[in-house]
Amino acid sequence: NDALDVYQSARWARGAAAEGQAVFLDCITFRTGSYSSHFGETRTAVEDEIAAWKKRDPLMRLAEWLIAQNIATAEELAELQRSEEKRIEATFNEVIAERKQDMAAQQ
Repeated sequence: NDALDVYQSARWARGAAAEGQAVFLDCITFRTGSYSSHFGETRTAVEDEIAAWKKRDPLMRLAEWLIAQNIATAEELAELQRSEEKRIEATFNEVIAERKQDMAAQQ
C-alpha cells in the first residue's frame, strides 16, 4: 500500500526483466468500501477494518510525502484531484452518450 515501494519494485523488476530474468510483482491493496469483487456481493460489518485501512491509504500517504518533501502543496494536489475527477466524469459521460447512440441505432 505504498506508492513509492511499488515504484521502486517496478523499477527493479523492469531492470531484471531487461536482463532476461523472469520477474513477478504481486501488489495487493485493500478496497476501502463495502463492495466485493465477487459478483457484486457486498461485505458487511467492515467499518472497523475500513477505518484502520484508511490510515494506510496509499494516495493520502503519497500526498503527505510530496508535501513534506516540498514537491507539491496541498492546494496543488487538491486542484489535481478536482481536475482528474472532472476528466473522469467527462469520459464517463462520453461513454454513456456513445452507448445511448448505439442503442438508438440498434432500434
